[in-house]
Order: sequence, then C-alpha cells, then structure tokens
Amino acid sequence: DRSGQAYAVTADRIGNVFISDITHNLVLRSDVVSGDIATVAGDGGNVFAGDNGPATDASLNIPEGLAVDSAGNLFIADTLNKRVRKVPLGLPAIAVSASSLAFGKVKVGRQSVAQTVIIINKGTALLEFFSIAVSANFLESDTCRSGVEPGATCQVSIVFSPAQKGAQSGTLTIKPNIADGTRFITLSGTGIGHAKHRHTTSTTSASNLN
Repeated sequence: DRSGQAYAVTADRIGNVFISDITHNLVLRSDVVSGDIATVAGDGGNVFAGDNGPATDASLNIPEGLAVDSAGNLFIADTLNKRVRKVPLGLPAIAVSASSLAFGKVKVGRQSVAQTVIIINKGTALLEFFSIAVSANFLESDTCRSGVEPGATCQVSIVFSPAQKGAQSGTLTIKPNIADGTRFITLSGTGIGHAKHRHTTSTTSASNLN
C-alpha cells in the first residue's frame, strides 16, 4: 500500500504542484504540462542523510513545510531532522532562432518550401510546451512535444499554404513552461494565382452516336 498522508502543498509560478508525503517521507511534484507525478526529494527513509547528493537519494523525517522561490529552488521543512533542506530544481530558459519568417509568393492551394525555427533550452530544467500553434494559412510540425533537456534543441517546421490571393500574415505562438515566456514569431507570405488542376475530357464512342 503506497497511499500516504499529504501534509503540505505548494506551487511554483508555472503551476507545478509540490506535495509532502509525511507517511513515506517524500516530496512529490505534479507536472503542470504532462500531469505526471514524480518524486523530487526523499528516498523513503526517516533519518538524516544525503546532503550534497541527489535529492531523491536523501532521507527526510516528516517533511511538513514546502516553498519554492523564483529561481526554482525547493525548500523543505525537514521537521524531525530540525533542518530546512534545499533542492535546486532549476528553471528552463527558451531561445528561438528567428523572430520572423517570410515565405514570398506561393500559388493558392499549394504549399511553400518549409522553413524551420530552432528552439534552444538555455536553462537548467526540462523545457516543456503547453502548445505550439500557427495562424490560418500556415501549417506546422515539430519535434518538441516530449520536451527539451537543458542544452538541447528541437525544431518547428512551418509551411505557407494560402487559401486566397494577396498578402497574408500570421503568427507562430510558442507557449513554454516558463512564466511570461510565450514567444511570438511573425509569419508572412503572398498568395498568387490559382493552382492548376488537371482537366479530363470525356469521349463517346462513334458507334453510340445517332
């Protein structure tokens, strides 16, 4: 039976929720993007051990209080050990390779050559995304859905697919798990003419004519 007693609950600026389980001497985090729940501190023991090592290898003894600061540090009131334990969880940081993309002239009903935006995690924690979306007349695909580890990258590929003639603009909107971290990338292109369609002509055998 792994059910425990939740004693303290707190959340960071993004909405990740931290819960102290004083039955098993653990601190859990519910990820605001994925919904996954994972242990971030405690090994289930009830002694004082594990300073200066991985937080999940440390022992806590009745973690009754929790707080998270703006730098991504988790503070735990380790009650019976009479200490405040600090867990540096870190924060993600986002950088993008472009602020705008211009697709030029594309025939209505056709698609442009794809252009790519690279997303870089310059922080110290996993970069995740609530959403990555584009406006009408643009299409996107990406490699970012599983998250981006610190120092790693993912890419968003975008094509322009105009539904009508004339100059058109749009936006690539990237919403990461960073407070006030939404990025807006301007998209533009011009729809021209119409895509040619293949015409077929039906014929009737002369023997059927009157």
